[in-house]
Amino acid sequence: MWTRAFGSFFATSGVKFQSELCLRGRSPRLLCSRCADECPPGALDLAGRLPNLQLSRCTECGVCGAVCPVEAFTLLPSPVDLFANTRERGAVRLACGKLPGSGETVRVPCHGYLDVTLLTTLGIAAPRGLWLDTSGCLSCEGRRGFSAAKRSFDAASRLLTVLGLQAEIAFQPDRPQWLGQTNTDVSRRDLLRRLAGKATTAAASLVVDLDRQTEGGQSGLPSKQLPLRRRLLLHILRSGSNQTPEMLAAEGAPWAEPRIGSDCSACLLCVTFCPTAALTAYEDPDHLEITLDSSRCVACDVCAQICPAGAITFVSQLSVADFVSAHPHLIIDFPKIACPSCGQLFISLPQAKLCPRCQKDAELEQDVSSWT
Repeated sequence: MWTRAFGSFFATSGVKFQSELCLRGRSPRLLCSRCADECPPGALDLAGRLPNLQLSRCTECGVCGAVCPVEAFTLLPSPVDLFANTRERGAVRLACGKLPGSGETVRVPCHGYLDVTLLTTLGIAAPRGLWLDTSGCLSCEGRRGFSAAKRSFDAASRLLTVLGLQAEIAFQPDRPQWLGQTNTDVSRRDLLRRLAGKATTAAASLVVDLDRQTEGGQSGLPSKQLPLRRRLLLHILRSGSNQTPEMLAAEGAPWAEPRIGSDCSACLLCVTFCPTAALTAYEDPDHLEITLDSSRCVACDVCAQICPAGAITFVSQLSVADFVSAHPHLIIDFPKIACPSCGQLFISLPQAKLCPRCQKDAELEQDVSSWT
């Protein structure tokens, strides 16, 4: 049985898909296939414009939600609930439902549900350590979920190191020595108390603070939203005093740093289609500039795919300070000059000698001359 994503969403008992967020629905030129490529049971099909879900094959592992850069797929537990429960426990064992639990255990559908952004957040939130218990992964059919989780773990470990945070985080089947021993009965009583009080209050507060905000679309285009996982990570980073001048390798990082080359035609399609408003444009009588807010970039590659001139590339080293500070910085500036034919100001491009109107008139005159 297939459920098609023709409406605003399709949902199983645990997975929700919001088609208005999906990158594939924004333009035929955007061919993101991460969800189908990484789905462990192969339950997602991209034969149409939007993903189709085969309900009988879906295991609700959450890998689709982890790899989707705009969180078109969501399921429980929410990132906010995971954050609140992790912060309250201090030392946390993340485990799927197939493994026995204890008072320190926080359940996740699969370790593949934990992308680099969420893992970094949980690593910071667990003051006495975070253990991803992989003892059940080798016998699990969803091995691609394990592979995705390992990539996220490696990238999160690098990011935590660059941030200067001495977080204990482990991805292994055996209990880490630093996690210590936990009295299960006491932990369960403590867990019930916390869930009834502080943890629930903290989660409810964060839901309000981190609720997705819509910047608004243009001319019927989809609205621009910052994914909840990203908002949660930025919240915890900015609540501390961690400012670092360090650079981070771009591979596996949760954001990217686009560069715009001289072939740019200033069409602003990259700005228009950026799903999170990481790229913005500002124009005044003297110039046009495009800026980047690294904290809003989700490494979706939309800007490069949509650029008709192929002018966008990505750097190999990322500024962590730019990411944490959320201060937009200039990536290209176009001065305006007076058209030598009509005197009107227009954006100066290497390939443009006249303003667009005069250029069209000149081309038309040339065509007419060739006919006579």
